[in-house]
Amino acid sequence: MVKHVKFKDGIEHMLIDVSMFSLQQPDKIGNTATLKVKCKKDEQIEGVNYYLGNFKDSDQGKQQQPAQPVAEEQDFYPPPPVNPEDLPF
Repeated sequence: MVKHVKFKDGIEHMLIDVSMFSLQQPDKIGNTATLKVKCKKDEQIEGVNYYLGNFKDSDQGKQQQPAQPVAEEQDFYPPPPVNPEDLPF
């Protein structure tokens, strides 16, 4: 399961091989994919799965309409004019 690999920098790193599966339909809590450790046949134990996590779709890339400001959030009074001679610097 764990591979020991020496990188060009001379340091030995431990790596694992993973598989990501996309679900055909989101599950009951909205997960759309799962990440699992990939094992060699001789390392597998009957009935044991090594799941690392589940994933949900992100709303980050979707276009969202900006919310309209509510009356309480609107700035009804403009700030007072600033006189440059009154500034402390």
